[in-house]
Amino acid sequence: DVRNATQDTGIAAGIGYLFQAPNLIKNLNATESVDLDFLRSSGSGNSLQTIGIGYTVRIPIGEGQSSTKPYYGIGLGIYRSEAKDGGEGSNVRSVEFSEKFTKTNFGGKLLVGANVGGSAFVEASYILSGKVEGIKTDTINLTVGMRF
Repeated sequence: DVRNATQDTGIAAGIGYLFQAPNLIKNLNATESVDLDFLRSSGSGNSLQTIGIGYTVRIPIGEGQSSTKPYYGIGLGIYRSEAKDGGEGSNVRSVEFSEKFTKTNFGGKLLVGANVGGSAFVEASYILSGKVEGIKTDTINLTVGMRF
């Protein structure tokens, strides 16, 4: 997987547009969004970068009155991954290779999170983004952010 070619951690960033949910999903008090995700990991002379755009549904857990409101969600999207090797001695592949590999895959997202206070949130997600040149590009992410 990507950690074998780079390192155990990387950066994740995203931006999303939240829009009005259709009636079926409104009955669950769900929210829908179109999200743009950016993921990058580098190390050992190699780097992997993934950019994805997808549709995500977040469904609240319970009807709590507290300021912390947990939710779970699922999403579908398209992810474009680019792996760059550091040349001979790097470990993207064990055979001769060129300098850069790019691939676009259909993928998905599973998540759990919580709205904290007014507009802040914490979210853990698993993004299934496929493989590029045999490297599994899936990631586990922890995101802290603001909705405005």
